Amino acid sequence: ENNKDENLRREIKIWEEKKDEFIKIELRKEKEINQKYLLEYKEVKMHFEKVLNNDIDYLENLLKELLNEIELPFNYNLYYEIIENRILIDLDLPEIEDIPSEKIKVMANGTAKVKNKTKKEIKEDYYNCVIGLTMLISNKIFNKCFGIEDIIISSYTQRLNKRKNEIDDVYIYSAYIRRENFIGKDFSIDGIFEELIYEVYSRISLGTDLSLNKIEPLDTEMVE
Repeated sequence: ENNKDENLRREIKIWEEKKDEFIKIELRKEKEINQKYLLEYKEVKMHFEKVLNNDIDYLENLLKELLNEIELPFNYNLYYEIIENRILIDLDLPEIEDIPSEKIKVMANGTAKVKNKTKKEIKEDYYNCVIGLTMLISNKIFNKCFGIEDIIISSYTQRLNKRKNEIDDVYIYSAYIRRENFIGKDFSIDGIFEELIYEVYSRISLGTDLSLNKIEPLDTEMVE
């Protein structure tokens, strides 16, 4: 009988030790999880405060990260200045020569054939590229930078100045885009960027053959 009691007490002691160790482990896990959540909360809180208050240094780093996220099959460069709740952007566009000159056409028998695009088709693709890139960048900025209310984005390309025999930067599209222009828009819908063209104040000179002619870009005085 005494041996049974001793064994029972030993088992109870072992169980209690395991229980205490289990509680310690769980408390330590809970503390670590709470610390992790608190750190994440502080980081998110700091992010929103800096974005809403338009902290210039923070926004510039955020914009660099944002632009690195945009993966496109051509090169472009972007230069910007943040003034209070507005961003001024100069967008160095890809050249029209970067637009693919061939297309795939499905024949009546179901086979696919590579064909050359017409000059007008290439110009139309370039026009869509210019507008689409402008709207894509603006949408990304509004999604990340909550304190930014409007963007003036002017897009230019390089063209030969025959009179001077040198390459000039030539502006071909300039737009004043407000955050409200993007509210409620479903950007998964094809053609949504083209729809936005008619909702933003912009400057463009489009030839009958869809050539994009030189313009004077918008400035802050023009949109006040």
